[in-house]
Amino acid sequence: MKRNIFALVVAGVLFAAIIGFACNQTAQAGTTYSLKHIKYGYRNDVPGNDAWVSWLNTNGFICIKFFAGNASTEDFSSIDLIIIGEDTILSWSDSNNTFAIKHANLPVVAIGQGGQTYLQQTGAASGLYPRYSPSMDQIHVEQSASAIYNLPNVITIPTDKNITVQSSSPGGKSVSIVDLPGNVTVLASDPANMDYASITFEDARYTLWGFDTGNPNTLTDTGSKLLKNVIWNALGGYPVPELDGIFAVSASMLIVTITVVVSVRNGRECAE
Repeated sequence: MKRNIFALVVAGVLFAAIIGFACNQTAQAGTTYSLKHIKYGYRNDVPGNDAWVSWLNTNGFICIKFFAGNASTEDFSSIDLIIIGEDTILSWSDSNNTFAIKHANLPVVAIGQGGQTYLQQTGAASGLYPRYSPSMDQIHVEQSASAIYNLPNVITIPTDKNITVQSSSPGGKSVSIVDLPGNVTVLASDPANMDYASITFEDARYTLWGFDTGNPNTLTDTGSKLLKNVIWNALGGYPVPELDGIFAVSASMLIVTITVVVSVRNGRECAE
């Protein structure tokens, strides 16, 4: 009888492990990202912009691009987030384009000079007092407890807190930290001049990614993971695959418990 009980418990544990593994693998596939729709604004029809769309789709988002020069006629009603490409500087001289995106009331990730120019035109603090850095390819980590360094990817932060995010030096825009108001969180500064911020988060809506990342394929592996985290944070955070694994563990524990209880009960009934 004891052997039967033991066999049932072992079978239950193995079954629970298989179910847990399957659930975790499904979660790791990133299906929770499929509901998040992004529009990527570009100015010039160059391969880098197609690479952005491909990178976003590969990382589990659903992305299409739009011509920023016609933003005033674009439909953003079914979109969760807008990314402003680094090549869109000239698009924001038309206030109709600027305010079409502003009035969409969506989170915005502003990339490089184009994104910073958009923020400037909207009056966002992250768009003011910029400094152009022609060789910017690193960040100095500020706010290391922030989600952008921890979710959904854990970013390893070295002792000096400097991280190379670009494999090349595309340059970019950083903004004067001393001139930023309290509603702007500085998440990274420029190691070449730490009085300037290269990644900021403002009013839970505007995110500045200061690098002129015209093609995400120029990012380092760490830079790619960091940018994905930045986008996740800009969306306000939502269930991530790594956390879904907790459900799988809980389900496994429940199955094991039920198996043990049933086995013991059956054992007692047989003994009687």
